[in-house]
Amino acid sequence: MIPVLVIVLLVVGLLLVIATRPDQFRIQRGVTIAAPINVVFGLVNDFHQWSRWSPWEGRDPDLKRTHDGAPAGTGAVYSWVGNNKVGEGRMTITDSKPGELVIIKLEFIKPWTATNRTEFTFRQRPDGVAVAWAMSGSHNFTGKAFGLLMNMDARIGKDFKIGRSKDEIQGFLLIAVPHQFGKAMVFKMTPIRVVCWNTYSWALGSTAGVSFKVPHSTAFNDDTKKRAEEALGLATKEMKDFQDAANLLAKAKATEEQVEEFFCEILQFDPKDATQNKDGSIREPAALGRFREALTHAPGQQMSTALGTFWGLFNAVTYVADHQIPSNDPDMRLKNSWFGHYSNLKTRAFDVAIRMAKSS
Repeated sequence: MIPVLVIVLLVVGLLLVIATRPDQFRIQRGVTIAAPINVVFGLVNDFHQWSRWSPWEGRDPDLKRTHDGAPAGTGAVYSWVGNNKVGEGRMTITDSKPGELVIIKLEFIKPWTATNRTEFTFRQRPDGVAVAWAMSGSHNFTGKAFGLLMNMDARIGKDFKIGRSKDEIQGFLLIAVPHQFGKAMVFKMTPIRVVCWNTYSWALGSTAGVSFKVPHSTAFNDDTKKRAEEALGLATKEMKDFQDAANLLAKAKATEEQVEEFFCEILQFDPKDATQNKDGSIREPAALGRFREALTHAPGQQMSTALGTFWGLFNAVTYVADHQIPSNDPDMRLKNSWFGHYSNLKTRAFDVAIRMAKSS
């Protein structure tokens, strides 16, 4: 049990710390485990054992697993399909040396695509087994443009659930690193709704819709991050303000007329001035139909917090902006959702929802 728990801490620690790098990146963590080396090695070398310790296994109780190839070691393949927390992907052990090394080809398929190399190395020491886990690869556009999406729970307040429901919000800090001359690093508060992985990329209060920027020549260090947090108001109060806003929206009921009014205002569409089709029907923006569909069919929309409320209206917009933007390039979809037109759309949706909820 001891090696299992320590490996969990090792993996979680690494996944929560993603360093900003140029085209290539490599991140590594290590720990010493007081257990026989064959036991520790076996937990990693056999994908069938990963359910005992992998932190991702517990994130989706309905996770679908498929084992192919060799039963363990070189040639073993482990594929998974899960919810928004774990996505879809595949791991293949490409090299395995008993008690020394396990190299894995890690392929992410959803919600984004990426292929990385993961290495586990094992070395016997007098006080136990030294285990190191490293991940390396090349940044695609998302990696270059956005650089880092890291959990800032300790700095912006605890994750929260709306009211007494299971509708959970997690706090993140988005740091965009363009790696282009003349471009600046951009820091944004980005709460995430767990059930549907909708993102809310802005700072609240007096900094609503404003990002903190650092010139590309500035060293990315603890002082830089501290100044960014101060500039954006990334503190416990900031997350508490968002929690208060979410609770307000979840309590305010929206009528059918307000639903249409909300969507039309977000799209800046006036049915009275719209052109007509040949059959006499109004020609509506395609996004309006997507909003209506997402209002009832998007993940989490049947929860008590969203059903018939302005929280549900707001999340219908964010769901479409994050997940249904027509694009052949997933990276461009993320760019537009976090920084482009659809980021502004989400900000407008939040402002309008708050105003209508307060006056309803």
